[in-house]
Amino acid sequence: MAGATAAGWRGLITRAAAWASATPRRERRLQVLAALLAFQGTAFVLVANKLVVVHPVFVAIGFVMIAAGVFLLLLRELDAAARGAPPPGAPAAAGGGPEGGAAERTIAERLVDRVTRGGRLNAAFAVAGLAVIGLDLLYNQLLSPTPALLSTDVVVLGLGVALVAFPFVPARFHRERNFAVLFFAALSLIFGVPLLLLRLGHDPYSSVDEYTAALLAPQLSWFVNLFGMGSTYSGNILYYFDQTTGNLASVYIATSCSGLYSMGIFIAAFLALVMTEYPRLSWRVGALMAAGVTIAYLANLLRMVIIVEVGYYHGGAALLWTHANLGDLIFLLWVAPFVWLSYRVLDPAAPAAPRVDGAAFEAALREQGIDPASVGESDWFCAACFLRLDGGGPEGGACPRCGASLA
Repeated sequence: MAGATAAGWRGLITRAAAWASATPRRERRLQVLAALLAFQGTAFVLVANKLVVVHPVFVAIGFVMIAAGVFLLLLRELDAAARGAPPPGAPAAAGGGPEGGAAERTIAERLVDRVTRGGRLNAAFAVAGLAVIGLDLLYNQLLSPTPALLSTDVVVLGLGVALVAFPFVPARFHRERNFAVLFFAALSLIFGVPLLLLRLGHDPYSSVDEYTAALLAPQLSWFVNLFGMGSTYSGNILYYFDQTTGNLASVYIATSCSGLYSMGIFIAAFLALVMTEYPRLSWRVGALMAAGVTIAYLANLLRMVIIVEVGYYHGGAALLWTHANLGDLIFLLWVAPFVWLSYRVLDPAAPAAPRVDGAAFEAALREQGIDPASVGESDWFCAACFLRLDGGGPEGGACPRCGASLA
């Protein structure tokens, strides 16, 4: 009975993977959907306490979104495991370049290979993770004015857990393993390190709210004034005139509601994604990373401008409702097109793809009795002689006409 159930699950995963990878366009769209589900699910879990009706079901929905996104992201690896096939995009041998037609190693793979000396020091990651966890807990107990574990501690502890788990994750999931370490490392650099420096060198009572006072409040006031709504600010407090009452109103931009967490999660996830997907940091990839950070920051500012505009014209109650229920949706509507564009324009495999002579390709199609206008994304051809291949795409072997590798 258990064997039949396992076989059923393997068949379901294989069919889902076949459907997801039927065409490059569908696979790209599902990758975008998976990234958005994982990102927004994480943000939803963190900000669920802002909703007008606080209920555990909202947190549960966030975890379901994360699980669905992770499942889609891992679908290729799960399919390979179910079929007993080699993992897709397996890293090349340590210390060497691509072999036997293997894809060029990504930035993350080369970085990990260098740090671990070709995998010989993988266990050191676990030791470093235990040190990170221990130092964070000791700091909270001995030096921090707030011993409770706050959001920044969760980020640092997440990095520790990812490092501890690193040597124990099967090589089949090397991409996801590298992504987890890089994601939490980037989050720690964004939230943890600056806060530690502030507390040790400026004020032991410093909090993440100082990020908001420096990076969001002045810029938000400037944008609000740019759109014709008079405002000023002091620290984390923004002042504006409520048109429904004619009185001066204020809103405190706390870190939990500033969108800083959503923005930090997006930036960390995007940087980790680039490093785990791309083989080199070309000018196009560098421009994409810079654009991702800039757009995330501007998208968050514009989200806050829209929320303040609602309060400016419709009153404080409308501002609070929009912030609690639509704030993250507004941010996602700005970020989603960029994520889609990054997958569409900068396909990691695109730089290595051979250039195709359009005239020769059309001539080869006509020799086979194929109308070039009828060719779609689900059709596969040999890159050397343009022979049409049946079966929904090659999985290895050689072209039956010219003998070129189809790997």
